[in-house]
Amino acid sequence: MTIEHEQSLIGGLMKIASCESDIASYILSTLKPASFSTLVHKEIYKGLLFLNTNKMYFDNLSVMKQLDKNNFVEIRDIDLCYQYAADASLLRQYSTAIKDESMERFSVAKIADIQDMITNPENGNIAQRLGLAESVISGLIEQMQNREEKGLRDAGYWASEWIDDKEAYHSGKQTSYTLGIQGIDEAFKPKGVLPGSLVVVGARPKMGKTFTAVKIIDHFLKESGKAVCAFSMEMRGVDIWERAMSSRGRVDSDSFYSVSMENTGFWDHAGGINNELANSDFHLDDSPCVSMAKIKKEVREVHRKTPVGLVMVDYLTLMGTEEAERNDLKYAAITKELKILAKELGCVILLLIQLNRGLENRPDKRPVPSDGRDTGQIEQDCDVWIGLYREGVYNPECGHSLTEAIVRLNRAGSNATAYMELNNGYFEDVNQLEAHKQVETVKAEKRKQEQADDEQSTFRGRRKRA
Repeated sequence: MTIEHEQSLIGGLMKIASCESDIASYILSTLKPASFSTLVHKEIYKGLLFLNTNKMYFDNLSVMKQLDKNNFVEIRDIDLCYQYAADASLLRQYSTAIKDESMERFSVAKIADIQDMITNPENGNIAQRLGLAESVISGLIEQMQNREEKGLRDAGYWASEWIDDKEAYHSGKQTSYTLGIQGIDEAFKPKGVLPGSLVVVGARPKMGKTFTAVKIIDHFLKESGKAVCAFSMEMRGVDIWERAMSSRGRVDSDSFYSVSMENTGFWDHAGGINNELANSDFHLDDSPCVSMAKIKKEVREVHRKTPVGLVMVDYLTLMGTEEAERNDLKYAAITKELKILAKELGCVILLLIQLNRGLENRPDKRPVPSDGRDTGQIEQDCDVWIGLYREGVYNPECGHSLTEAIVRLNRAGSNATAYMELNNGYFEDVNQLEAHKQVETVKAEKRKQEQADDEQSTFRGRRKRA
């Protein structure tokens, strides 16, 4: 039925002749010439698009005039389409059928590529090759579900899209995300973290990367109404689960090991938290070395059942990667694919990274994006970059147990520093103003001490020379 659908749709558009019709406007803004199966229909449709873009009527006579010198189209081809014109009420249905038939042709053509992926040893071992093939097939399924042809759109299309996007936002149908970290969420208002964002959290060991990730995961499970997928290559899945229980129930994780089973009140509470999480849309993979192909495959499978709001990957340099000349090239390929996946699904991807120990040689050890291990490309790919810092790790006598979540990059808004306190195995929000005063007091004391040390060193140098 492909040819008939295309003829009827083109003819129906020529009978409407103007984008004052909502259905004609919709079809001309979403259906591409490449979706048509024959060169003749592609060229006729291009003529329709040209006339519409130039604010002209696209009736059959106007199209004939427009294509008068087109070597691929004859008058009888346009007449035939006009003769079989479908009623306006059927055009959306025919447009969907044309997209489906186009996707079917595209999928059949992809079979040869998939066969080459599986048989070409340059694509890795057989498991890696099958992973690539699965990724291609998953992508095809995702495109089919979206039924949305991508490509260049004119200014009018995007003006309409912007209005629809803002109406959806203000009506609550489409929202941005929050991270559940008080100081950051306040600073990110009103936009929040936009769908399609790659959020990177970087830190040295013992700074609380996993605790921060668990706090964000629990927030998404409670607030977003969407599924969460987590890939933990560093910790066992059961340990991540335990930290999630600790965060959700405000329970010291050590209690799970120290409280007697005879304390039924405690274990009833723990069981309730466990059941609450068990009934959530939380999906966890603790494979020790996960490839990008596997992440895409598993996340897309979840997304087909329930929209995914958050994907957490812990952490970058433990991921299985394709061979490359340098590590930075390997990790750059991963961050690019993560960003593409976030945009495809309209979710947030939270990527944890380990930072270089070189930062510990600086007087101020608060992290910056350039502290990443072979991850310079991250600054170009991520939308939000957060560094974690705990003064107490380096200075146990500092007088506080605060963790600073320092936003160094935020493409959608301003940077910020938020404060959290690690309490009994989970992060709690604190009074941001009071926490800021505490941190600034410690900073001032350190500067004073450094100045005194410098003066003492200068004095000793002078005495030695004397």
